[in-house]
Amino acid sequence: MKKLVQNQAFRYIFFGCCTTGVNLVLTYVMRSLIGLNVTAANTVAVLLSILFAYVVNKLFVFAHRTPSFGALVKEAASFIGMRLGTMVVEVFGVVLLNSVWGVQDMVAKLIIQVVIMVLNYLISRFVVFRDEDSEAAAAETLAEKKRGRRFFLAGFVLSALVAAAGFFAFGMWPFGDNTVLIIDSLHQYLPFYTDFHGKLQNSQSLLYSFSGGLGYNFWSTYAYYMASPLNFLMAFIPRENVCDFMDFVILFKIGLCGGCFSWYLHRRDPQRDYLPVVFGMMFALSNFVIGYYFNLMWLDSIAMLPLIMLGIERIIKGGNGRMF
Repeated sequence: MKKLVQNQAFRYIFFGCCTTGVNLVLTYVMRSLIGLNVTAANTVAVLLSILFAYVVNKLFVFAHRTPSFGALVKEAASFIGMRLGTMVVEVFGVVLLNSVWGVQDMVAKLIIQVVIMVLNYLISRFVVFRDEDSEAAAAETLAEKKRGRRFFLAGFVLSALVAAAGFFAFGMWPFGDNTVLIIDSLHQYLPFYTDFHGKLQNSQSLLYSFSGGLGYNFWSTYAYYMASPLNFLMAFIPRENVCDFMDFVILFKIGLCGGCFSWYLHRRDPQRDYLPVVFGMMFALSNFVIGYYFNLMWLDSIAMLPLIMLGIERIIKGGNGRMF
C-alpha cells in the first residue's frame, strides 16, 4: 500500500477518478435536476472539476511547491489554461458522440473522459508542475534520445544499403526479374503470404483457409509465419506483387537488425562515436542473417534481440521490466 501511495502515476489515476466522479455527478445534477441541455451541463461540470483537479494535483499528486504568490497564480493560470484547452476537446467530443453518432450522453461522457485523463496527465507532468531541475533533465534526456535515433538511423540505412547492393547485383525487381526468395520462402511461405493477402483485401476470416487441400487452420499458420505487423502493409499492394513485397520486407528487416543493435550498443556505451554502427552492421550482415534471410519471420526476432537484452540488463540492475 505504501508503494502504491508513493507512486505518482497511481496517485494521479486515483485523483483523476475522483475528478471524473465529480465531473459525472455534476453533469448528472445539471442534466437531471436542473434541466440544462447536454452542452451547458457538460461545460459547467468541466469548469468546476478543473478547480478541483488543480487543488488535488498540486497538493497530493505532484506535491509541487511555489516560492511566491505570483508563482502560485502563474501556475494556477497555466493549469487552468491547459485544462480549458482539453475542455474544448471534451465539450465538442461529447457533442459529437451524442448528437452526431447517437451515443447516450453519459456513455459519451465516459469515453471522452479516458482520452482527457491521459492528455491532462501529460500536460500536468511535463508542463505545469515541472521543476527547473526536471526541465534541464528533460532537455538532456531529449538530446540523448535524438542522438540514439541518429545511431539507429545510421545502422538501419547503412545495413539496408549494403544488403540492397547485393539485391541489385542479383537483379531483384525493379532492377531485374529475379527474386531473393529461395527454398521454403518460395515454395511454402509465398503461398501463405498470398493467401493472407487475399484475406486482408477481401476481409476474410483469419481462422481457417480452404486454399490448400481440404482446408487448414490458418490461425496457427499466421501465428508462426506471418504475425509481423509489417505484413499488414500487403493490403495496399496488388496480388502479383506479393513476392516483391516479401523481398522488400527482408531488406527492411535487415535494416532493422542493424538499427536496433547500433542503438543498443550506443545505450551500453554512449561515449563511443562510430563503433556502435560498425558492429550493428556486422550484426545485421552476419553469416546467420545471410544464410537464413529467406526465413523472413525469423528476422523479427533478430531485430528484437537487442531490445530484449537491454530489458534483461535493466531488470538485473534493479530497474523496471517495461523494455523486456
